[in-house]
Amino acid sequence: MQAFEFTFELGWKTIKDFLYLQGLNTNYPREVIKEGFQTHIIEDGHAWISMLEKRNELSHTYNQAVAEQAVETIKHQYYPAVEQVYLFFKGKINE
Repeated sequence: MQAFEFTFELGWKTIKDFLYLQGLNTNYPREVIKEGFQTHIIEDGHAWISMLEKRNELSHTYNQAVAEQAVETIKHQYYPAVEQVYLFFKGKINE
């Protein structure tokens, strides 16, 4: 769970920094996600918004069943969305 939280934070902040270098000043995670989607950094905007909501929810959840469901969502929905953004930036490095 904590790895997900760290990964999400690193992801949206990396997108924020990239947008800043492109001349777009964004400050809040939801704003960064929307701009990242509009600029085609993020392909699955719904997954990223869901990640934001899940991150906020999990920081206040200590229920085992909720945590187990979250792990499944992270593996099957969020991981591919994060990987897509990783591959986007990996491609930028190689350009």
